[in-house]
Amino acid sequence: MQGQRVQVAVSMPPYIAEAAPHVPALRHEPLMALTSGSTGLSALRQVIQDAPRRMHPSAWLQLEHGYDQATEVRELLLARGFSEVSSRRDLAGHERCSGWCWVGD
Repeated sequence: MQGQRVQVAVSMPPYIAEAAPHVPALRHEPLMALTSGSTGLSALRQVIQDAPRRMHPSAWLQLEHGYDQATEVRELLLARGFSEVSSRRDLAGHERCSGWCWVGD
């Protein structure tokens, strides 16, 4: 697969802040699958930085993120060069998934 590019990339990286008050109650999953740095954005930042190397121009990246992270994730994607930034709401009305088009390279 090395060197191949994709049209669509979907990621559900860890996005919970390590010190979030509910982390001790999360006992059914390994913490490394749930938490990502002090703000919960470390893995999301890494995906946003690295994904374009594997994406065709006009490919789409979709990311799951925390209910309160949509604004920061959109800003990170715009800064990286993604366009058509948008977020989708879950059934509770929270922005939980965001998607963008990579138009570079």
